[in-house]
Amino acid sequence: MKKELIVIILSVILVAFVTYFSIIQTGKIIQEDIFINGIQKPEYNTYGIDIVNNEYYMGDRIINKGDRIIWKNYDEVKHTITSEDSNELNSASLEYGETYSHFFDSRGEFNYYCKFHPQMRGKIIVE
Repeated sequence: MKKELIVIILSVILVAFVTYFSIIQTGKIIQEDIFINGIQKPEYNTYGIDIVNNEYYMGDRIINKGDRIIWKNYDEVKHTITSEDSNELNSASLEYGETYSHFFDSRGEFNYYCKFHPQMRGKIIVE
């Protein structure tokens, strides 16, 4: 009985470990199919960008039109996601643990920064 329990626990830990590191490597969180009024919206991907130690971790991304990015603040200080050249990205101040989500519906290059820490920069390329 103890041996079986240990095997089950180790299996769960292994699956969690592999899942965690596959997300870290790709930054890809979710792949979804959405139905609106019975019509399937084209599949899109969701990517995560963590804000850690005053940096956008994996903050430069190449994604497809229609994909979504979710930024999450893991710092104790406030941060923003603000476009340099347009109004595409304009988050409120994010406290620790808060997120900002954005769907990219047009192709292009989107440079962004933090209003409070202008040295923090990232770039999203939408193909």
